[in-house]
Amino acid sequence: MANNTTNTTNSSSSSSSSCQPPPPIQYEPGGRRFRLSPAGLDNWMGWSLSIGHRPTAGISYWDMRFRGERVVYELALQEAYAGYGGPTPMQSHTQYLDSHWGLGSAYKELVAGLDCPVNAAYMDITSSYSSGPVTQRNAICIFELSLGHPLLRHWADAGGGPAYYGALPGSVLVIRAISAVYNYDYIQDLRLHLDGSIEVTVHTTGYVQSAWYSRARHGYKYGYPYWRDNSGTIHDHSLNWKVDLDVAGASNSVRLDQVIAQEELQDDDLGLGTMPWYSKQLVQHFPEHEAEASLYWNGSSKADPQAAPPPTLFYVVNEDKLNK
Repeated sequence: MANNTTNTTNSSSSSSSSCQPPPPIQYEPGGRRFRLSPAGLDNWMGWSLSIGHRPTAGISYWDMRFRGERVVYELALQEAYAGYGGPTPMQSHTQYLDSHWGLGSAYKELVAGLDCPVNAAYMDITSSYSSGPVTQRNAICIFELSLGHPLLRHWADAGGGPAYYGALPGSVLVIRAISAVYNYDYIQDLRLHLDGSIEVTVHTTGYVQSAWYSRARHGYKYGYPYWRDNSGTIHDHSLNWKVDLDVAGASNSVRLDQVIAQEELQDDDLGLGTMPWYSKQLVQHFPEHEAEASLYWNGSSKADPQAAPPPTLFYVVNEDKLNK
């Protein structure tokens, strides 16, 4: 296989192995493809929404529409929880509810080229406190991000017909805010996709909460050592989002699609008698009460905590309307 990669060396960087060229950046040769309004996103490839804000839990998204049709009434972070364990009662009983700290009041101005791409647009956030309104400049950034892979593609050259290739470039619109809650930094992204998908991601960064530990007494039971008598403390992050969907209207239901193993008996074509036949089967179920649609940490449901469930997909659908 031929290698068509061209290697180039910058003379200024060749003198030291620690000196690297800057990372790649995005550019928009035709200008931005999204348009903002005072309320939020006016349009990007059919998407529109309004942006709200609370000092406790942070930004929220309202009236999210795709091609003019509302798909989400409200999408908002409700709580960010961190639960610790450790070799001392103080560490093992540390439980943080970051809305109490103020996720929304911990937004800071974003830095172009680091927190957001250099081509991003920015919005301010104004919060009302007992002392009066406070505006945080450039607390939200909006930018279109290339995925680096096609949204869809196919190369066909089988069947004796002429070969053809088709593809669509993949990109998303990102709405980002970063909340600095003491030692944690939560990078919160809303990603709108060209196919109508909505994605929420949260990246945790900052610095860890460490504690004293004794390697001889504790080993690695509560975390990994950073220094002779200092260790990171084992903990979990759990973030709870409220999602109020309006799928083809406000009359929605939760549907569970489970993949189960199917075994049937049938006569084979070789005259050897009845043979078992195995397949996968999709079983659809509409829960009658909330317990059937809830999940425990181990993946089981509230209705049957001891049962190991089959692979399950959760859908929100409108039973009165069909795509086709």
